[in-house]
Amino acid sequence: YGEDSDTCYYAVAVAKKGTAFGFNTLRGKKSCHTGLGKSAGWNIPIGTLVTENQIQWGGIEDRPVESAVSDFFNASCAPGATKGTKLCQLCKGDCS
Repeated sequence: YGEDSDTCYYAVAVAKKGTAFGFNTLRGKKSCHTGLGKSAGWNIPIGTLVTENQIQWGGIEDRPVESAVSDFFNASCAPGATKGTKLCQLCKGDCS
């Protein structure tokens, strides 16, 4: 965050060798996140996709960002999301 901060986040993307990969190829793919609202696993990657106009979201007045993310990805695991939604589809257990 600042020059005096010890906080550091790393995020990874996993893709099969030889496949095209980029922000513009993520629509319709599966996604896994550290948790709904978590910095490295949700806020930063989802914020980047919104900023880059990959995820279409007009803000909280438009609809919840979770709805826009559900429309963008085919299936996800985002612990803390509403059970039974596409955001919990890939989670093992109760998505908590």
